[in-house]
This record gives sequence, structure tokens and C-alpha cells, in this order.
Amino acid sequence: MLSPFSRFLFNTEYSDENGLHYLDSPEPFVYVDESDTRYHIVREGDIWPGLAYLYFPNYPRGCGLWWILCDFQPEQVVDPTIGLVPGSTVLIPSERVVSTMIFNPERRTEH
Repeated sequence: MLSPFSRFLFNTEYSDENGLHYLDSPEPFVYVDESDTRYHIVREGDIWPGLAYLYFPNYPRGCGLWWILCDFQPEQVVDPTIGLVPGSTVLIPSERVVSTMIFNPERRTEH
């Protein structure tokens, strides 16, 4: 059973003739210019899971929501293992955007 906050809830599952299961690549939630978007100036040692933990404290295991931050950047982050550059700006979606747009049930795929 997937967590209700898993990024994999946005995938579609396919099976081949051998019974192997595959997931498609869902369309990510992209940056939307909203008046309640927050800004974080990157400090030495900041990492995507740490920022997610900091900004999404109302979600269980908020650090696991790093993918929301990566998808939400105007230039999407393709490889979250590449270090953040101190002094750069990370855009943080508001709680409203996360709950009503990113985790909108209409975006999810039935399994």
C-alpha cells in the first residue's frame, strides 16, 4: 500500500505479456507563479530532503516530499543528488498549493 503522499500515486501501472509490471513517467507538477510562493536562500549543507522536512512539517515524513520541491522549480531539478548552490534561491510551494493542487485527487491515477 502506497502512502497517500507518494509520488508514485501519479503513475500508471502497465503489465507486459510476461506478467512484469512497469510504471510510466507521470507529468510532474510544474512551477506555477502564485502569490503565496515562499523563497529559501540556500545555505551551505542544505539538501532537498532537509528543505522538504523544514517546509512541510505537517506531513508525515516530510523529508520524503523532496520531489515536490524539485518539480516546483522554474527549471525542474532532474538530478536531486547534485548539491544545491549556496546563495541560490529555491522556490517553495505554499501549503495551499501542496494540498489543493499537487495532492489533488484528480491528478492521481487509479490502480
